[in-house]
Amino acid sequence: MNKNSIILETERTLIKKFDGEDFEDFSRINQDKVVMKYFIGGAKTFRECLLKYKEILDTQDEKGYSYYAIYDKNEKFLGQCSVLH
Repeated sequence: MNKNSIILETERTLIKKFDGEDFEDFSRINQDKVVMKYFIGGAKTFRECLLKYKEILDTQDEKGYSYYAIYDKNEKFLGQCSVLH
């Protein structure tokens, strides 16, 4: 995990900018039908995940904020949160 990308750290969690290391976790959770059951559009295809991930990285570069990856202290991916304007 890239420690330079950490935005916020608590006793139990880390919130960090998405980077190239996070795509596998991002894709896995967004393709999971159980996890995405109540999200608009439901589970995503691999291609949809790839396009969304690119959009997240582009928005981070362009605006300086976007979606962020949430990990526990053992570096297990928990999900994502966002700061949108």
